[in-house]
Amino acid sequence: MVLIAENKLFIGMIPEFTTEEELRSLLQVYGDIVEVVIIKHGDRTARGYGFCRYSQRCAAIRAIRELSGRTFLHVRSAVR
Repeated sequence: MVLIAENKLFIGMIPEFTTEEELRSLLQVYGDIVEVVIIKHGDRTARGYGFCRYSQRCAAIRAIRELSGRTFLHVRSAVR
């Protein structure tokens, strides 16, 4: 995670089937969220990155401290 603006975080390595709701539920424990966006391919799967904007800078910094470098989202495997 990287703070790219006043209260906005860049989030990388997002698994392709992760939803914005799942990401929001993970991040909301650190503060009030204004928006969560996962950048997607044409088939609606995640491109592997997204953004989260908090209402307060201290919440964004708290999220960085707690989550940076950790694995915290599921990875779905294909069923064949």
